[in-house]
Amino acid sequence: MARVDLEERVSRLEQQVNELRQRLQAEMDPAKRTTDIEKVTGFFGNDPTIKRIFRYAEKYREDDRKRAKRKFAKSRRSKS
Repeated sequence: MARVDLEERVSRLEQQVNELRQRLQAEMDPAKRTTDIEKVTGFFGNDPTIKRIFRYAEKYREDDRKRAKRKFAKSRRSKS
């Protein structure tokens, strides 16, 4: 390999390393860093599938609360 070719390759590699360092420093800057929740907020937007999943989840939680209340009420009656 010719010395000129090697010097060009090394020069390009050094340039790429410097670019990567700058990008890394920019990502590590706390003022510019975004949190995970900021990255995913609005990710699904108006996706009908997600809305359906949320409806099912709400119904499940509602039913679970009702079952818990009934179970708690029964256990209180039996202790009295």
